[in-house]
Amino acid sequence: MRPLTEQLLEHSRALPEGSLLTASSLRRFGKRGAVSKALSRLAQGGNLQRIDHGIYVRPIPTQFGLRPASAESVVASLALLWGEAIASHGAVSANRLGLTTQVPIRAIYLTSGRSRSLQLGNQTLELRHAPAWQFTQAGRLSGQGSELGLTRFGD
Repeated sequence: MRPLTEQLLEHSRALPEGSLLTASSLRRFGKRGAVSKALSRLAQGGNLQRIDHGIYVRPIPTQFGLRPASAESVVASLALLWGEAIASHGAVSANRLGLTTQVPIRAIYLTSGRSRSLQLGNQTLELRHAPAWQFTQAGRLSGQGSELGLTRFGD
């Protein structure tokens, strides 16, 4: 039988970019404690990146080395995992709509959950709590953006 770390690494390679790995979602590979320890070892070896406590994502191999998964795909996966509404910050939406040519440097997202900061490679994802009324346009181009997998107005 192959070691647990090899099984988890092979499984992570089959997942799409930005898919999250947690010990509870990988129970079929073994006991939760063993899976958690194997995920930790893979992160220490550079095969996975730790985003938050118990949440890991696979870096993407390129011809220049490994790069972190895209922030948008990770945030979309986090929204599903936590059951929260997460939308991009207003400055990103303004740029996407062509209202400004300025591209935001920091990755800031609004969330219906608690505020927190997550580390994705060298980039910090900042999730800021926002009231529910700010998510009324989350499924439309003006409120969210298509890269998080949501539909545009009229689609």
